[in-house]
Amino acid sequence: MMSGGNFHGEYPSKVFDYMCIAMNEIGSISDRRIERLINPILSNLPAFLVKSKGINSGFMIPQVTAAALASENKTLSHPASIDTITTSAN
Repeated sequence: MMSGGNFHGEYPSKVFDYMCIAMNEIGSISDRRIERLINPILSNLPAFLVKSKGINSGFMIPQVTAAALASENKTLSHPASIDTITTSAN
């Protein structure tokens, strides 16, 4: 009995790992761009893109959300290809 199955999925999973890492980088770049936009020191725009300060937080919460999502993506982009192991008599 011969089997043509691919029981060692490391090679296809490496491609998906690289794609996941690339998507993580795109998310990190997006977060940093939002931060540069709302930071008055870097953009020469009003802080958080609002004219009046006080209870109006402007775009601060979307930036905090973007930073949290970027951090979560770092956890989720852990490479799965390093966890492959053969089972069921190879």
